[in-house]
Amino acid sequence: MNDFQRGHQFVRDFVLDRSNDLKEFMSRSRLNALIIIEVGSRPMASSKGRENLYSFEELCDAIPRQIGSRSSVLKILNECVEREFFIKTSCNEDKRFRQYELHDDYKSWFDKYVEYLGHERKEVK
Repeated sequence: MNDFQRGHQFVRDFVLDRSNDLKEFMSRSRLNALIIIEVGSRPMASSKGRENLYSFEELCDAIPRQIGSRSSVLKILNECVEREFFIKTSCNEDKRFRQYELHDDYKSWFDKYVEYLGHERKEVK
């Protein structure tokens, strides 16, 4: 696929696509995008076990305070769960400990998005 075709595909799949609520949500702010990318980039729970999923504390540690406070991160996580972008589960060892993963409905879109961005990064280097 040449550069023009890749660019056309990106515009069609990620810029003009109005059917994906996750894309719209992700484009609202840097913090929204970071949280979606962080949670989406973790391996699926079914393949690697629940210990690989992000917890609220891990997300707060991964995101610089200048970009988002703990309360902002929690607000976005709750909205993602409410809008069914994320699945929230409890840990087997400690029921108070919550973990987040990308909902199955959005995993294939996210994988395509990351694949495109990764391909573009390789071309720049």
